[in-house]
Amino acid sequence: MPAITWDSKISAVAGSAAAKIEKAFGYRTVGELLTHYPRRYIDKGSVSDLGSL
Repeated sequence: MPAITWDSKISAVAGSAAAKIEKAFGYRTVGELLTHYPRRYIDKGSVSDLGSL
């Protein structure tokens, strides 16, 4: 397998998922994908007591 660099095409790394990534974000290279910072996220690290929900 060839080395993966910032300029590698996502399609060479992610296969069929690359089309979804390109359509959703417009990214074509690994570097573009790695420098994507989401605007929001769900914190799944905190545990809640079920009784308090």
